[in-house]
Amino acid sequence: MDKIFGGGSLAPAASGDATQLMQQEAASVLVINGSGVSGIALKTADYLKGQGMKVIGAGNMSDYPDKYYYPPLPDRTMLIVHAGKPYAMKYLMTLMKFDNANQLVFDFNPAARQISFLW
Repeated sequence: MDKIFGGGSLAPAASGDATQLMQQEAASVLVINGSGVSGIALKTADYLKGQGMKVIGAGNMSDYPDKYYYPPLPDRTMLIVHAGKPYAMKYLMTLMKFDNANQLVFDFNPAARQISFLW
């Protein structure tokens, strides 16, 4: 986590429970199945909703053929961040045990106002 967020002033500023901070931030999350495992996007979306995350959709890569194609796809989960939502981003990275900065893609688009979760 420190590789990505660092320390000091670049780390998210608020303190408190990570789940509550994520919920207060109300980031919109799109869950995309890039694994080929049938139903994993819906299961993941249901789990995240149960944690209080605002999931706006779930589907397969074929449902989003051009918009979320970031070749080469990694062999593990990645986040595509379209808007500045540091608490949701940190929550998802901790939940999924991210250990590599290349699992995080910044594709800033203020109109999108979401984080895409490629699973």
